[in-house]
Amino acid sequence: MDKKNSCAALLSFNIKRLRKLRKMSQLDLSLKSKLSVTFINSIENEQKWVSAESLRKISEALQSQPHELFLPMYLDDNTARNLADSHQKMILEIKEIVESYEKKLPD
Repeated sequence: MDKKNSCAALLSFNIKRLRKLRKMSQLDLSLKSKLSVTFINSIENEQKWVSAESLRKISEALQSQPHELFLPMYLDDNTARNLADSHQKMILEIKEIVESYEKKLPD
């Protein structure tokens, strides 16, 4: 996978994109996510990776779902939002299917 399509590059691109869409600075994101500005900057510059907990904090601060932080770079904001909504619906449908099968399993 080339650098521009790496997970770190996608994460960096989408954090910046969503942050700008929400008119947030790195400091704003830091305060909302309770992560340091240095850490946010390091993620945006592809110098650090995130834990699942940090990913959750960032996505909540950006009012998004974690999978939205890994959308392809070539999508415009409307297409990205539509794709993210579609992904969210699929995730919920899969969850419902799994739960219905779990109910059918013998104890």
